[in-house]
Amino acid sequence: MKHTPYNTGKVLIGSRYDPPITREITPEEFTMQSVLLGDRPLMTQLVCELRLYFVVLAMFVVGLIIFL
Repeated sequence: MKHTPYNTGKVLIGSRYDPPITREITPEEFTMQSVLLGDRPLMTQLVCELRLYFVVLAMFVVGLIIFL
C-alpha cells in the first residue's frame, strides 16, 4: 500500500503520484549529447586526447622506422 502524502477525508491528494523514473546516462551518451549541444570544454578535451593519441602513434612509427 502506498503512503498518501495528504488525506482530506474525501480526497486523497497524491494517491496516484508516481515519482519520475530516473535513467542513468552512459559516458557515450553524455559525449554525444555534449558534442551535439556544442559543449566547448568537452570538445577541447576530445581534441587534446586525439592529439595525444597522434603523438603516441607518431612516436611508435618513428621507433619502428629506427628499429628496422
